[in-house]
Order: sequence, then C-alpha cells, then structure tokens
Amino acid sequence: ALDNTVTADRDLRKWELVDSEWKLLEKIKNLLYIFSRATNHISHSRFPTISNFVPVYNWLMDKIEDLQTNKNTNEVIKIVAKNAMEKIQKYYHYTSALVYNIST
Repeated sequence: ALDNTVTADRDLRKWELVDSEWKLLEKIKNLLYIFSRATNHISHSRFPTISNFVPVYNWLMDKIEDLQTNKNTNEVIKIVAKNAMEKIQKYYHYTSALVYNIST
C-alpha cells in the first residue's frame, strides 16, 4: 500500500524507505516491544508496588544487555540500547532507597 502511494505521488518519493531502513525499523520495533511488554506487565498489576517494579527493571536490563552484547545487533540499536540502559539505571537506584525497602 505504501509503495503504491509513493509511486502515485512523486513528491513522496524522497521519503521512500529503502530495504535497509525497513530492516532497521523492524529491529527498532523489536526493541520497543521489550518496553511494551514491561509496561503492560506493570499496568496490568492489580496493585502495582515497588516489589513488582524491581523484577521488571531487572528483566528490562537483562534484555537490553543482551542487545548490547550481541555481535549481530545493529550499531544504531546498540546506541539506543545504551541510552535506554543509562536511563533505567538512573532510576533503578531509587529502588534500594529506604522508603522503598520499607514499602516491600
């Protein structure tokens, strides 16, 4: 459908994606799916608590680390994964704060 639209409208041709861009988008989709699963898991909890978040944080970090260390992972995805890991780690240390330990 997109190919037909681009073919029909010449002004859109400059925005047409090549095969390598489609493949990269597929890999980005797979990375985002990890976050979607984590979000859905937490949001479906009847009573979300910090004790529910810690395993999800750990799972996310494991998945991201797998991407970072996999030699077949695209370099763009590795950069995105590195940035995501830094953001998660920024907030992860709050899970060990006294108030969170008391709440669990």
